[in-house]
Amino acid sequence: MGQNLEKQHKDVLSPHPAIPLAISGDLEEFKKHTDTYGKVDAQDNNCLHGLFTATSATPNHIKILLHLASHLGSASPPSPREGSFLDAVKAKNNLGCSVVWVGVAYQAVALLDELITVLGKKEVKDLVMVPNDQGDTGILAAVSRGGLESLRWVAKLFEGDEKGMGELVGKRNKNGTDLVQAAVGGRHVETVRMLVELLPKGRFGERMGNGMYPIHVAAERDCGGIVKLLVGAGARIEVTDKNGATPLMVASFVGAKEVVEVLLSEGADKEATDGEGRRAVDLAEAKKFGEIVEILK
Repeated sequence: MGQNLEKQHKDVLSPHPAIPLAISGDLEEFKKHTDTYGKVDAQDNNCLHGLFTATSATPNHIKILLHLASHLGSASPPSPREGSFLDAVKAKNNLGCSVVWVGVAYQAVALLDELITVLGKKEVKDLVMVPNDQGDTGILAAVSRGGLESLRWVAKLFEGDEKGMGELVGKRNKNGTDLVQAAVGGRHVETVRMLVELLPKGRFGERMGNGMYPIHVAAERDCGGIVKLLVGAGARIEVTDKNGATPLMVASFVGAKEVVEVLLSEGADKEATDGEGRRAVDLAEAKKFGEIVEILK
């Protein structure tokens, strides 16, 4: 997730001659190929997948999307061509990703907005909830790389639907990673800031699938800015992971000086011990982090 996403999706595109034209936004040549040669239907929706990798959509990209909608027929029953436009949007590629998944992951928000116009809000919302074969939703893939534009778009899409937004945020992939963990683990400060604004405070004090809390992950990643945001959002500073370690102990063990200072300023207990009776200063001494040892003594 989030690693080499562009290469993964370009590698699974078929050799359809219209695909590079869709990605580049060459409207006239695209029309020639799809009208003359291209069987672009629910069984070969690679043009749509390619189109939605164009994160900086031009007016021509939007026209190509609308051309495909007209070409395939967005109504049900479908047009004389095989399958409908909705079928093509729902169909998954070899990575198990729908067109909406790709659009959200690539932050192709202008195209996603047009898709709402063509298909309706409910259809698009339903597809946003569908994960790929690894259990990643498109927004999880986006947020793991920062994903502010997609996060804003999803927040607007689910505005007034707290239950739906909560379900989307809480979806975990096969590794147990959810939206909060992806943003914190990726050290994406502004993305975490937006999640803090969007979600109930208690959401940042929940234990994650790996036995840690978000504040542990922020400490481990040496991100004082995120630690401050999490504390402001109600995260407790004395929570312990499965080994009995507090965020201060984690920060001390990895040499995260800024995080140590932030946690101490918030009142973290220097004398607390983990499951083996070690204090934060003991962990810093064992790793020879002299500056942190001095701060903790």
